[in-house]
Amino acid sequence: MGRTAAALAISLAISAVPAPAVLAAEPVEVRHGVAPKSAQVVGKVVAIDAAKLLLTVDHGEIAAFQMGPMTMAFRVKDAALLVGLRAGDAIRFTVAEEEEGDYVITRIEK
Repeated sequence: MGRTAAALAISLAISAVPAPAVLAAEPVEVRHGVAPKSAQVVGKVVAIDAAKLLLTVDHGEIAAFQMGPMTMAFRVKDAALLVGLRAGDAIRFTVAEEEEGDYVITRIEK
């Protein structure tokens, strides 16, 4: 196979791979040359504290953070993420580790 044919075959193979159905990646701010870790997680809303920007979620394992399944409160990056959520809602969310070691939810989908 010639060089052009091989390049075309690779290009076609890459374009045929479907986009993942998971959440789209958000821009990542790089601090001190190291990008923070983030992960997409599935969980169930337990409680919402809009005044404190906290969302308590019963979530599965978060391997990127070496965290087992548990119920915990996460800080939410923006109050708009909480709009329309209710206790009991099944969600998929993106959680990122901040420089201070805190975990913050940056995206939520029902």
